[in-house]
Amino acid sequence: MSAGDGTRDVLSSAAGLRPASAFVAIGAVLVAVAGRATQLALVADGAQPQAEVQAAAPWPEFEIVDRIGRPLALSVECFDVTVSPRALWRSHTPARIARAIAEALKVDDAEGTLLTRMLPAQAERTGGWITPEEPELLRFEGEDLERVRGWLAGDALSAERSGLEPLAGFELVPLSAEGRVASAGESPPEGELPDDGGSWTLAWSPAQVLSADERTRQIGEQLGRRPERWTTRLLGDLALLVRAAGLPADVTEDLERLVPSERGPRLRDLIWNELCPTTYRLVARRVDPVLAHGLAQALRGESVSPWQVQLVPRLERRHPARPADVGVLAMGEGGAQAADPFAVMGHWGVLGADDADRQARSDLANAPHLLDWDQNADPLRARAGELGRRWRPWSGLEKLCADVLEAARHELPLDESPRSLTKRERNVSRDRRSRWPDRVPNYFVESSEGAPVPRFHSTLDAGLQRMAHDELLGVLDEFDCALAMGIAVDVESGEVLSVDGVQAYDSKWFAPTQHVFTPGSTMKAIIMAMALDRGLVHPDEEIQTFAPLGYRVRSASGKGRVRLIREALGAPTEPWITASQGLAQSVNAVLVQVGLRMDAADLRAGLVQLGYGARPGAGLGPERGGHLRRLDKGTWKRRYTHASVSFGHEIGVTLWQHAAALATLVRGGEALPLRMLRGLSQGDDGWDLKPGQGERVLSEQACAQVRAMMALGAAEGTGRRVAHPEMHPEFHYLGTKTGTTEKVESEICIHVELAHALEHEADKTACSKACRSGLRGQRDHKGLRNTCYTSSMMAVGQLEAGGPQILVLVVVDDARSKAKFGADVAGRAAVRILRRAFELPPDPAVERLSNGPALPARALSHAELPWFQDAAEAHAEASYAETSGDEERYDNDGVWEDPVPFEELPAGGLLSTQGQGEGR
Repeated sequence: MSAGDGTRDVLSSAAGLRPASAFVAIGAVLVAVAGRATQLALVADGAQPQAEVQAAAPWPEFEIVDRIGRPLALSVECFDVTVSPRALWRSHTPARIARAIAEALKVDDAEGTLLTRMLPAQAERTGGWITPEEPELLRFEGEDLERVRGWLAGDALSAERSGLEPLAGFELVPLSAEGRVASAGESPPEGELPDDGGSWTLAWSPAQVLSADERTRQIGEQLGRRPERWTTRLLGDLALLVRAAGLPADVTEDLERLVPSERGPRLRDLIWNELCPTTYRLVARRVDPVLAHGLAQALRGESVSPWQVQLVPRLERRHPARPADVGVLAMGEGGAQAADPFAVMGHWGVLGADDADRQARSDLANAPHLLDWDQNADPLRARAGELGRRWRPWSGLEKLCADVLEAARHELPLDESPRSLTKRERNVSRDRRSRWPDRVPNYFVESSEGAPVPRFHSTLDAGLQRMAHDELLGVLDEFDCALAMGIAVDVESGEVLSVDGVQAYDSKWFAPTQHVFTPGSTMKAIIMAMALDRGLVHPDEEIQTFAPLGYRVRSASGKGRVRLIREALGAPTEPWITASQGLAQSVNAVLVQVGLRMDAADLRAGLVQLGYGARPGAGLGPERGGHLRRLDKGTWKRRYTHASVSFGHEIGVTLWQHAAALATLVRGGEALPLRMLRGLSQGDDGWDLKPGQGERVLSEQACAQVRAMMALGAAEGTGRRVAHPEMHPEFHYLGTKTGTTEKVESEICIHVELAHALEHEADKTACSKACRSGLRGQRDHKGLRNTCYTSSMMAVGQLEAGGPQILVLVVVDDARSKAKFGADVAGRAAVRILRRAFELPPDPAVERLSNGPALPARALSHAELPWFQDAAEAHAEASYAETSGDEERYDNDGVWEDPVPFEELPAGGLLSTQGQGEGR
């Protein structure tokens, strides 16, 4: 060995530190001590060292008000009460602390519910009993088991240790062969019981074992005044039993690392961890500050430490416009949705572990900037953890505002300084603290009120939202339908005044953005506008109706099979009518001929421009883009998809998507997204959130011509029973378009689908493709009919020339009633919502005439175009044959070989895939 090596061996310290590093460490400690001593020495006599603590209130994120300033969403300060059973019950009496908390929170806990929530989670399932599920220390067999039985009966464990009275609240529970109890707090099933002499563990009831009566009975009144003395005695006895049974190797190794004086406390801690496995429990949520203050005083009176029971400040989200019994989580919580007129507000919450992991992986793939890449931990795990902890909005208008605010933070000078309080804590020695009966007071330094809360100004009208919700509930009840949706839009700006959806079944989705339906005849207004825009049709052009046999559609070559498209009951019987009359009276043959004049690619491109086939990006949470068939070779055949789309079939839309396109038409052809936010303000500062310039997709002239046709539809067409001008003389303009879509056998009726979904939800399963196939053709209509319908109606109103226009669209799916036409099922609700949007009283004429005799057709006094005036007068003599209400005749589309005679045609549709040609 060299001299250098020998020197290093001699000078190496026993602690493993080299001499230089040892001196550096010692020097650092001395410097720290000297610095603290100097700080204390420089403090004047009687002065307190600086120990400032700053407490800040949680930041309330944002508020939401409706279009006239009525509050829709705000944050209220409150507290959550959390308990650490492992820390609390080591030194306190369960019943006493539970009673003190119940009294402070003003709750009746006669049944002990609060106490159970303050125990480990297992106790809620087992009547207050706790059993170590996989015990490592509390595991006994053979002679050790007999020693435990003796201890439970009151035997002394050693000559130096006196025995106890027989212990109440403990039981021996057998373990299975794998060393587990089959279910916490219960014995294993008969076949899993250990053989005679197998392993057992101790189950216990904290409420009994740690009660004041049991404590006094065991160790006397004097010692029993301090709960920790009893707990220490119990754990000391259990430590003797565990040592006698033999400690596991890893525990022995752990204890040997400690000095002898620390081994006993450490073993008692390990035993207590098995007896009380829970470190944290949420006992009460949303405690208001007044009650929280009383609770804090009560806990101080019981000498409960903050690490045993903690009041965690947080913000409670309130929706003042919602009914009191619905609450902030109403949307998506079962039947609460039907009672909640403000489901569009959405909900706040945290994600469960699986959902958080799934969302984190989605963010990694689609929005990697949301992950923190600068930390040492795995960014994906960190993101999942954040999503599982962070209380945030996940849907509805709340989510939209949160997303907009997140983007605005980078662009707007927002101030988010919270309200704060700064105090200097007083340091007082233990023997002087008794001078203050309550607690040692602290010095107040300063406080700050904080910045004003950012406020979003929404487009919603709270009164209209409530009224529309009630109307939809009335439709749901009157027509026994599966689902009813409605939306009201200020046409010029695209502002949504109200939007809602109600269902007869519990659901977790917001129907206006997620439910896809076949629009049927309401789509005819779009098709007509596109054809007019391209100059392919003129409003007063005479077009053949092919009544009463129906219109036969052939392929482009004129060869092969033909498709017969019929009309609904009550359709015009004239052989020729104008294009205007065709739309007003919703004639399938007219719109199919008009639609077929457009090239398929051009037709589809126009629909895409209007937003069909794509998610609208409303920002309210999950949404669907509907269904618009791709234009591949052979997919848009003339007699099938091309013809069907021309009168609103073989296309799926959502309420939001369809309303946006119809509003574009009524607006004059300029496409604007529907929006729900008008602006953002903070204090005296405000910022406009209006969208930019819209995109023109249709000509103003074509849109004006369709508006005139819709007015004719209200006066003498399919909307006249609920929207005739004589019934609503307040309106300068009133136009309608109705829709009624009959589903084919290959489609699933919504009553069947939603009821079946509830069964899967109860079983925690999903409906496979084969499962859905089995639902096709099933009907649940109480014997009324063999099919199901989607009924809808659009109503547009204007009180004076040049004034605001409001569009209302109501869609009702799968009504189980004799009524099925759009005007009969959805019409009254649509018109009543429209009147309320203009702050007009409900018109009793709507109720009186909606199911009564038809009003006589007449020319419109407010027609906008000269040619329309002439067309209306020419058609004034024509009127529908009224639907009897008992008729069940709804002719369907079909495909047959030409030349099958009309009398031999089958009654059902064969190849159409998205509804049939009822067309009203």
